[in-house]
Amino acid sequence: MLSTYAIRKLAQARKYNFGRPVTAYLVNARFCACSCIAQTYGHMKAWPGGMFADGHDLWTSNIFQVDWWPGFWAFHTQSGSYYVVATFERRTGKRSLEDLLRVLMRGVNPGPQLSQ
Repeated sequence: MLSTYAIRKLAQARKYNFGRPVTAYLVNARFCACSCIAQTYGHMKAWPGGMFADGHDLWTSNIFQVDWWPGFWAFHTQSGSYYVVATFERRTGKRSLEDLLRVLMRGVNPGPQLSQ
């Protein structure tokens, strides 16, 4: 069940122009190993009642760029997705973002690299 705050932030995020298509909006986001774990809402590839449906858990591919927009954080992943964080996980979400930003500023991304 979404909090009133999360519902309001999701509505604000969906109205905001992020300058590119948004893959999904994330609630209760936290970052781990250059990825994000969250519940997804409004995912552009959602299956009705199935994968990527509203409220389902999501673990993103590796994050390589983070953007700040007034009131929102967003990020680009190696798979080409663009996610917008509507809310952070209460206890560790923002602190985990700070940790991710430190890693990215050092130019380190510990995730696997794809080769052809």
